[in-house]
Amino acid sequence: MTPHQQYIQSVIDKSLTSHSEFSAAFQFPIYLIPKEMIDLSKPPVNDEIVYWKAIPANISDEEFVAFESTIGYPLPETYKAFLSYKYFIELNFGHEACFFRHTASWSQDYYENISGIIKEETFDVGYFPFATNTDIGYFCFDTKNAAPDNEYRVVTYDREYGIEAYPSTVGQFTFIDFINELEATLYEWEQRKNNS
Repeated sequence: MTPHQQYIQSVIDKSLTSHSEFSAAFQFPIYLIPKEMIDLSKPPVNDEIVYWKAIPANISDEEFVAFESTIGYPLPETYKAFLSYKYFIELNFGHEACFFRHTASWSQDYYENISGIIKEETFDVGYFPFATNTDIGYFCFDTKNAAPDNEYRVVTYDREYGIEAYPSTVGQFTFIDFINELEATLYEWEQRKNNS
């Protein structure tokens, strides 16, 4: 396992454990949760809302190759490490970024997340959305601007302003840089929560 893989896994775990045991972040309509991800150790909220749990992801190299062939460009190695670790319904980083639903049907999940106008304005012109930006837009990979190992520059997309460089960056800002910044944001969010 590479240092980047270890780091990404530790940050995912921090995000998943930063919420209280019975947090609303883990509550979802039962029909949106795959059966194997329903957390039976917690009582349902009601007949329609249950708790979900993250489970180990099982994505083969062949599945990644097929997905990359479908989308037309390779994924960053760090993003593949991210996807390979755990399946989740929602992965939230202190309300800064929320990663798309990621289950065993991950490639189908992806297209459901970017359907319609977002696909036309991002994916179809070389920007690969991978997370929402606090409900106002999307974080995307700029597939026209890659560093080694297909580590694309991260940009933001918003319907009003279009594509912009990630606000806090100068130069190439890749997925591992993004994860590092999200970890810092998560830490700040936890500190504010603990001090309130």
